[in-house]
Amino acid sequence: MTRAPLIHFEWGPNASKVSVPSWRGWCETSGLRGIDPDSGITFNDENSAIQAALAGQGVALLSLALVAAELKSGALMQPFGPVLKGLRYDLVYPIGAEQRPAIAAMRDWVQGDVLPHLPQVD
Repeated sequence: MTRAPLIHFEWGPNASKVSVPSWRGWCETSGLRGIDPDSGITFNDENSAIQAALAGQGVALLSLALVAAELKSGALMQPFGPVLKGLRYDLVYPIGAEQRPAIAAMRDWVQGDVLPHLPQVD
């Protein structure tokens, strides 16, 4: 891995205010030495980083929920950890809206198709 290009993506203007996954953080957490965590190619969104990884342009830190199908099919592989904590997302809606079909469908999708693919991080 020390020779594979690193794929980065920009988290946006508020990234400095929160702890976001990064190659620097991954290297520190894993204890891996000998790579430059700032090297590689950078994209402005995660979907572009996913496409670059799929095209074989390097290795990327990606949301496991976003690449669950690619991991399952073998198009991408997760060779080793550590798994880093990511940003928290909450599904919110007004009280009583859970009865609306679109809201119920979204909630069911998140609970059935998204949550099972999220890593369990302490």
